Amino acid sequence: MVWRAFLVFRPLNLLILALSQFLVYYFLNPSPVVRDLANPQFRAFLGIVLASMMIAASGYLINDLFDQKVDLTNKPSKTPIQFWKPAQINVAYGLLNVVALVIGFFISWGMFQVFLATALLLYLYSARFQYWPLVGNLTVSFLAAISLLIVKFVAVETPSLLLLFYAGFAFLLTLIRELVKDVEDMDGDAGAGYRTAPIAWGKSTVKWIVIVLSFLGLISYLGILNFGFSVVKPSDPLRWQSIYNALFVGVPFIILIRQLSKAATKEDYSGISQICKY
Repeated sequence: MVWRAFLVFRPLNLLILALSQFLVYYFLNPSPVVRDLANPQFRAFLGIVLASMMIAASGYLINDLFDQKVDLTNKPSKTPIQFWKPAQINVAYGLLNVVALVIGFFISWGMFQVFLATALLLYLYSARFQYWPLVGNLTVSFLAAISLLIVKFVAVETPSLLLLFYAGFAFLLTLIRELVKDVEDMDGDAGAGYRTAPIAWGKSTVKWIVIVLSFLGLISYLGILNFGFSVVKPSDPLRWQSIYNALFVGVPFIILIRQLSKAATKEDYSGISQICKY
């Protein structure tokens, strides 16, 4: 029962968030000096990772609270919020955000402001934005990009253009997944009175929007990857990053487009959502 209650925080999603930030920090800062605990820059980065996970966890908690009824339709076997009492939700939500904001304050005033704005946007997403076509999708996608861009606060050696590419790619992939999830959850969302994109515009329209976004993402990705191979020397650590990206990002993108073209049922879209996540 305790574990079921803990699942409200989406531990696997939090792990993916932390891993993404670590990979960006590692690949864009290959010097061992910036990965030493004695280095204040690295300690600040660890604080950013921890605070990011806390704010994300609080976002999942408050979102499940607002979506409790609709989730009984969309995910009848996955509603861990039912194991929480209202007082426990309030305490956990407040504690996670306060600790994250304190960590941000000690890192920098700018980091504090970013975390405060993120917490506010996540609350507004759960309370309002997710009910409107595309607004909630864009909000979550924007925050996914921000989770990588904030690495710049403590990674002075990070090339800005490369970091913008990673953040833009995170935005695009998250937007695709959010739209796919809306199609997957259409029945429950419609019953709750939501006006998500597939309900407002139709499943077929959203499907083609996602396919176009996926093609644009793949073309942009291949272009940047080709540029990386042409300018990075074989001995450069970034060369291995390019090979990794080709295998574990490019290939799944092709699979994603293929699956989208055949998708028809809720189970099809559920599988596509998992591809986008991992």
